[in-house]
Amino acid sequence: GDSMLVSVLAFVQMAPRTRGVIPLLQSAQSELHLCEEHIAVALEEVGERYPAVFHHDPSLGMSGVVRCAEIDGCSVRLRLDGMFWHERRVVYELCAAYLAARIPEICEVEPFSTANLDDTNKRAPDFNGETGRRTMFRPLRRH
Repeated sequence: GDSMLVSVLAFVQMAPRTRGVIPLLQSAQSELHLCEEHIAVALEEVGERYPAVFHHDPSLGMSGVVRCAEIDGCSVRLRLDGMFWHERRVVYELCAAYLAARIPEICEVEPFSTANLDDTNKRAPDFNGETGRRTMFRPLRRH
């Protein structure tokens, strides 16, 4: 509802972005440990908590998913596949911050590659005239 919209908007506009995850974890049940299964669980949780960021709509081309590409010691690499309405960097930063907060053993979360964060040909089409804005929820400028 409206609280989710406010939460997403607040997260996207915060700097540093990791602050937006703290309220999320107040209701988290238990700490997860660093393994592929728990990373998948945490990524599923963040998708459930921010449904607007991970909304899938094939008619609009929004089909993006975030997966664990690799675990190397205490470092995790994330891969973004498909198209997102939001900038890929915003989606990545949300997932990275959530993982780091939810799984304390994680020292670093990195993108699979810098090219994986490139939005060229990887953003859902502009269906409501908001091209160039960070998210579809950003308020319109008043002239």
